[in-house]
Amino acid sequence: MSKESEIKKLGESWEVSDLDNAISVVSSGEFKGQTLRELVKKYKNQLLGNSVFEKFGLHFPVLVKFLDAHLPLSIQVHPNNELAKQRYGGYGKSEMWYIIHAEQGSEIITGLSKDITQKEFKKTIQSGSFKSLFRKEKIAPGEVYYLPAGCVHAIGAGSLILEIQQTSDITYRIYDYERIDPETSTKRTLHLEKAMSAINFQGIESCKINYEAPKNGFSKLLKTPFFTTNMLEVKEKMTRNLTEIDSFVIYTCVEGVAEITIKQEKATIAKGETILLPAVVNQCTFSGLYAKMVEVYF
Repeated sequence: MSKESEIKKLGESWEVSDLDNAISVVSSGEFKGQTLRELVKKYKNQLLGNSVFEKFGLHFPVLVKFLDAHLPLSIQVHPNNELAKQRYGGYGKSEMWYIIHAEQGSEIITGLSKDITQKEFKKTIQSGSFKSLFRKEKIAPGEVYYLPAGCVHAIGAGSLILEIQQTSDITYRIYDYERIDPETSTKRTLHLEKAMSAINFQGIESCKINYEAPKNGFSKLLKTPFFTTNMLEVKEKMTRNLTEIDSFVIYTCVEGVAEITIKQEKATIAKGETILLPAVVNQCTFSGLYAKMVEVYF
């Protein structure tokens, strides 16, 4: 999978976003060139869905991105809705990871390995000898992990991940491998003090989500208060009924290529591409030799 960019080292590709500094622009079709925010403002509940519009107004609640980790990413945590609203008047950040590619030995950090007090955690982090604090999991393509707000986490080197998250960019870095920011020539800023009130200090067994692989159909991945995700597999013509989903629907292709038909309109979606359907769409049909897609809605 590749993305066109003028940036030589591209670590993230934001596919669907309504954050102020990274608002998505429609790449093709009738609304080519218009931003997601412009379309939400114009079409409101027709795009978002009645229940979504009632809860969020003109705020688009989900962000979809790809993460390409050549080096291990920082150990971090995100606040929940309550803390984010208190501090910034915004939303927290819970997220899901779908592993697209993982080199042999690639791993992720998903929470704490055991219960620990806030005082013990801070002391251990500041001492520099904290590796045993975190739960590490080896990863493989096709696996799914759910990282709720408050879960300390990190992505290791050699992995390509699809991330589904709340629309928020509030991140508290706990450790960053003593890396230097090329723009300032100083160590990147850490946020240990702010992180203390966001972290869940209870140890967990695993964040991995087990699911049944679909067979020319769809299977459920994850349902949370912040988004719902399913996996679709296309091996022949398949119709997806969306009448009971009162929400926009996002499809991100993670394998293969398929054609999507909505009434008389047709479009192609290939690995690494994303399509956003407005809530007024009640049905779509997929066809092709083979494709896998992650379906997202509120």
